[in-house]
Amino acid sequence: MDAEIQDVIRQVHASPVQAVVVVTGGGAQSISRLLRVPGASRTVLEILVPYSERALEDFLGERPNQVASVETAETMSRQAHRRAVELAEADVPLVGIGCTAALATDRPKRGAHRVHVARCTSDSTVTYSIEFTKGLRDRMSEDTLAGLLVVRALAEAAGIAPDMSMPLDPTERIVIGGSGDPIDLLVAGALDRVLVRADGTITPNGRPNGALLSGSFDPLHVGHRELATVAAEALAMQVTMEMSVANVDKPPLSASVIRERLKQFEGMYDVVLTKAPTFAEKVQVLPGSCFVIGYDTMKRLIDPAYYHDDEREMRKALLSIAQLEGRFLVAGRLDNGIFRTLEDVPVPGEFRDMFESIPEHRFRRDISSTHLRTG
Repeated sequence: MDAEIQDVIRQVHASPVQAVVVVTGGGAQSISRLLRVPGASRTVLEILVPYSERALEDFLGERPNQVASVETAETMSRQAHRRAVELAEADVPLVGIGCTAALATDRPKRGAHRVHVARCTSDSTVTYSIEFTKGLRDRMSEDTLAGLLVVRALAEAAGIAPDMSMPLDPTERIVIGGSGDPIDLLVAGALDRVLVRADGTITPNGRPNGALLSGSFDPLHVGHRELATVAAEALAMQVTMEMSVANVDKPPLSASVIRERLKQFEGMYDVVLTKAPTFAEKVQVLPGSCFVIGYDTMKRLIDPAYYHDDEREMRKALLSIAQLEGRFLVAGRLDNGIFRTLEDVPVPGEFRDMFESIPEHRFRRDISSTHLRTG
């Protein structure tokens, strides 16, 4: 795990972001982690540890109602961001990180063991909270997790999707909240979806109209556009592009990459952003949706190889889609010189009604995806 964390911190230090980090009650291990990886001077403007109640009150400019709380973490991060603005000598992205915790100690503690971390930028505040299961760890182990949460918050502020594990117990989870930029909140996990209209209007957790054409859109190409047009005609409804910022076999997209890809759709298509890489997950976020897919995707959807070679898992996934009234419109494609369609895919009989085929005369492209991307 240390190698993973060091790699994430290297990426942070290589980014332009600069930070002021403030911790109290826990999270101190994040300080040593940040400073022992070369390049810390490019990232860290200041680190503060206002540990006593008076020191924390002086830093916040007020007495907190409760020290170890989401509200205090947010206030700490805002004050840290203000401090970063004062200290920064260059026009770079700035973030304030606040961490407040109540961890295991040498005396019985009535309240929950917990950590709250907040990151504040010029346009959003995101919070991360964990309530630890009492008696499961000692203070050092709880502080390790608190420190990892600080590193995650800083990495995401730098536009990095951190590839680092958090060894939590099944009874524990990270609760994410916040306010401000919806794309930042989606990446952090505080929102299920974000609807971006063709005119640039952004609606947190907005519900898209019509059918969904899913893809990574790297880039949006002529094949996507033609398929959207044909699907809209076939279904007599609008087609919205769906882009998942999380992927099954690739690193998640950063907020900066997402914003860059969204530029392709301006003035043409609505886009709904999700964190749902599979259709079983997409339909959880957008129940009742019709998904427009191609032949290759259709094959993968019913292939047990994509479900850890377990046909039961494949059927379970299809059943979950059916129960939430998901359905599919399937376009064919040329495969080894033969034009393949839905009829060439062995769909289990009980799920056949979920799928509808686009006739070959309505949509056929014999150009490879690679050529389409340059079209």
